[in-house]
Amino acid sequence: GVVGGDSGAIAVRPKQAKPDETIKQMAVYEGVLRPDELGDLAIEIANFYNYAFMGVENNMLTCILHVSKNYDNYYLTTTIDEKTKLPTKKIGWTTSGKTRDPMIDDYVKLFEEKEIEIVSDKVIGQMQTFIKHDDGRREHAVGKHDDVLFADFICVQMLKHDRPLARSFETRPF
Repeated sequence: GVVGGDSGAIAVRPKQAKPDETIKQMAVYEGVLRPDELGDLAIEIANFYNYAFMGVENNMLTCILHVSKNYDNYYLTTTIDEKTKLPTKKIGWTTSGKTRDPMIDDYVKLFEEKEIEIVSDKVIGQMQTFIKHDDGRREHAVGKHDDVLFADFICVQMLKHDRPLARSFETRPF
């Protein structure tokens, strides 16, 4: 997080135990911490929640590298490089033009169908100021924030995965 700018954010949800069970929000954090401190807090929270699977957004390189060095149950993808045809590992969740709208759509669908429960006033407040601009982009209104909301968007995406898609190293067996 940056003072006067975007905050660091963490959201926690359990895996859905039963198909008809509502997925409750367990914890939410928003604040201004150095990237390594945010990584430490994320690890502490993940360990508290039974060595939880973590989806760290990889837009903050220092944070994701800190997590990957000190924790090994995180989202990691392996893609085939188009030029070299070799596997390339990418640490963390990438919010991009390709992933942004589908993750927002997934969240809206789950919310409207009452499959997820939101208990955080911060998330609800950011939902209320999350708008669609004239150019079609969905984001926070001018002067507002959407950091905790995006943390929850990513958290919901992680519910689709039981474990990392690949690991660069392994200190604990599955």
